[in-house]
Amino acid sequence: MPRRGSDNDVWLRELVSRAKSGSPEARARLIDHYYQPLRAYIRQRTDNPTYADDLAHDTLLYVLDHLHELDNDASFPSWLNRIARSTVAKEWRRPEHSRTVPLDAANEASAPSPSPTDNLMRDVLSELSPALREALEEHGLHGEEITVVARRANRSVTAVRKNFKRAKDRFRMLYNKEQEDENNRDSRHNYPAP
Repeated sequence: MPRRGSDNDVWLRELVSRAKSGSPEARARLIDHYYQPLRAYIRQRTDNPTYADDLAHDTLLYVLDHLHELDNDASFPSWLNRIARSTVAKEWRRPEHSRTVPLDAANEASAPSPSPTDNLMRDVLSELSPALREALEEHGLHGEEITVVARRANRSVTAVRKNFKRAKDRFRMLYNKEQEDENNRDSRHNYPAP
């Protein structure tokens, strides 16, 4: 990071101003100057170094595309930091974040094949609407607090509570129906017709 002081403030304001005007050289200097610290910041907060590199790259592209929104050119470092924090926070809120596994680890660890009950549950979950499935998975299966689920989904606590209740009721109904259908199929295969 650059040293603090008035010379640096003037240099930074001029560089950001030129980058806002579209100067490719100024944009390249901003990237050169801030990429490594940004990358290190994001790497400390994610569990996948390759993915952190991608996030750092995407963050800088976003920043360059939105430079016109920056009112005070001297506040560029704090603005970049806010965007980086927001990027990391969004990434941690994504449901697939917790399921992301590097390919090397995926090849080394072979998952056991799912049981019939696992398959049935997956099928029933797939029949739920996204909002109901999200409420059921996050609160019911993963044990997240309703308030945390509501905040993450940008919904009211009451709405998430209602979705969770609807999801439980719908899941129970679909699960029982699937089990009944499966039992009927099994009984037809086990007993010869008269």
